[in-house]
Amino acid sequence: MEELDRAAGIGRTNAEAIELTRRHCRNARIELVNGNSLVGAALNVPLGLMEVRCKHAPPPRAQSPDALELAIKFYDAHCRQCAHRDPTGE
Repeated sequence: MEELDRAAGIGRTNAEAIELTRRHCRNARIELVNGNSLVGAALNVPLGLMEVRCKHAPPPRAQSPDALELAIKFYDAHCRQCAHRDPTGE
């Protein structure tokens, strides 16, 4: 049961990071590479390898099960000086 609670917590954190990335810029998005895991699907949270995609950045080279870490690294590498940022205003 502890592992299921831990997975649910990771999935909720991933969902929050995905939403924050969506709000930060309409061009960037975090996607599950091979779809959601069985546990993620059962809990209705994103669990699995993810990557950040943006039409104004090079193709993704990094994948991780941690969406927040991916988003931060992507922001540092591609968003700081990007002239194409399109925030949602949310």
